[in-house]
Amino acid sequence: MLQTQSDTQALALLRAYYRRDSDRPLGVAYTGARFDDWDSTGTRTDDVDRFTADDLVALRFLSIKVTAETVGALLLQTSSGRYCTRS
Repeated sequence: MLQTQSDTQALALLRAYYRRDSDRPLGVAYTGARFDDWDSTGTRTDDVDRFTADDLVALRFLSIKVTAETVGALLLQTSSGRYCTRS
């Protein structure tokens, strides 16, 4: 589809994908457009180097399925790379 020398069609597709739409629940036409800026807790800048539940929600905006085992592994991993254990 985008095999021409012109960027016009690619730019039009990107604009449509990221277009804001106040009539939609997430404010955008496509949920994937919120992947990179989703921050339901307002702590995104504090959590840049670790996985949070918001990161998992953002993956779902892209229709990526994450298993329960993977969710646990991502959320329980500490900054040292080890996994938290429950006592």
